[in-house]
Parts: sequence; structure tokens; C-alpha cells
Amino acid sequence: MTGLSLALKEMRENKVLIKYMLKAIIKSRFSILFNMKYDDAINMLFSKDLINIFGIEIIDDKLRFKFNGNYVYFYYNDLRNEGARLVENFIIRQYSKLNVNGKNVIDIGGYIGDSAIYFSLMGARHVFAYEPFPSSYKRALKNIELNNIKNISFCNAAVTDKKGTIKIRDSDSPYEELMPDGDIEIKAITLNEISCNKNNLVLKMDCEGCERKVIYSDLSKFDEIFIEYDFGYDYIIKRLKQFGFHYKMISRPYRINNRITGSIYAFK
Repeated sequence: MTGLSLALKEMRENKVLIKYMLKAIIKSRFSILFNMKYDDAINMLFSKDLINIFGIEIIDDKLRFKFNGNYVYFYYNDLRNEGARLVENFIIRQYSKLNVNGKNVIDIGGYIGDSAIYFSLMGARHVFAYEPFPSSYKRALKNIELNNIKNISFCNAAVTDKKGTIKIRDSDSPYEELMPDGDIEIKAITLNEISCNKNNLVLKMDCEGCERKVIYSDLSKFDEIFIEYDFGYDYIIKRLKQFGFHYKMISRPYRINNRITGSIYAFK
């Protein structure tokens, strides 16, 4: 029996897992899944599912899986959030529409280096990643080193609309909005500053609300853009059209508390 057949068999036998997998396939945020009716059941199943469904192994303090024929490793602290991100990026391949081969990729919202490592392994010329939260930034550096990747420049900085510094609260969560009301001072940088001396550019932005400011940067140098939005999308589409982009809605918008979240792929 093939791996896919085994996965489908287990899904048919487990209604909780079916609910979980359907949510994964439409790229809903995984954190939502663990606050739903079947929270306890999914908690118990999750480590098993990583192996049986997605082929991600738990080895001591690391997660290991094969991607494009080679093993990839990540240190983990929070199995659910980090395992979910790896599934989104490496198994579901949510950024697969982006043609990054030979391109310079700007990655806003680098988290633990997962998307930057994905882009590198997909043939990016260089990845310039930005993560504001120091704890995630430090773990990203370890993951990049663990996988012996040399073409990622990872910066502890917030990408926003003004150059300078801001004070923030640290967080380990991939879903934490940047709030400038803490006691940790980090660098603030603009997208225009990042892109000014670069060409053959692709942009990925998943930064829990920073898109509201960053989208008003000069987008003319980018060939393709992937944006996960958190507060609606009308203004994003309007801005993309101003720079001659076509677009596709990658995931259907859905509401979380006061947010309207989804993803847009833009291309010329």
C-alpha cells in the first residue's frame, strides 16, 4: 500500500483527522484548528499525524522530513505551530506559484527561517529575510546553520513605512501582530530601502498586519508577489493594479475575530 493510500485509509477511519486535513488543504491557519471542538483529540493525534500523513519525523529536539529528495531539519519548541508551518510550506507548498529559481527573494515575516529555507531549496539566487521578534530570529539562524544553507541573509528587523527603530514585545508565535509598545528595541527598515539596489525580485509577505503599511512601498521592481493579508484586501488589490500586476486569490477570505484573512498571488 502506498503512502498516499495509507494516508487516505487513516483519514477515512478518523473523522477528526478528516476535519483537520480538509482545513489544511484550504490553507486555513493551523492555530485555529486547535481551538475548535476537537482540540483535545487533535492534540493527541498531531505528533502521529506528522509522521503518518506528512512524513515529518520527530528526532529529539528536531523535526526531519524529505524535500526534493534531501533531508531538511528544524529545531522545534512548539510542535503544533511549527509542524503546521512546515506542512504549509514544504508539504502543501503554499508558495509554489512563485517562480523563485535564480531570483532574489525578499521574505517579510521570516519566523524560524522556514519560508527562507524553502525558497533557497527551490533555487533562489539569494533570500533576504526579515523577522522582528528576537526569539524567532535566533531560532531561524540555528535552522539555517543546521541545514548548511549559505544564500540566506536573515535580519532581526521590522519592515514598515519608516526607517529607524521601534520598541516591541518579544513573541514565539507565528501569528503575533507587531505591537510597538514593548521594551525591546529593534531596527525598522522600509521595503524601498531593501529593494533599491536589487533586481530580479520576488516578494513574500506574511507579517500579521504589516502589509497595511508595506503595500504602499514602490512595487515596480518585483516580478511576483505573495501576500497573506490580515485586515482585508481591497486596498492591496488596488495598489497591485497601480503597478501593473494581475492577481489571483489563493485562499478564500475568512474572518477571525476582527480580522479578514487570506492570500493573494500577484504577477505581471
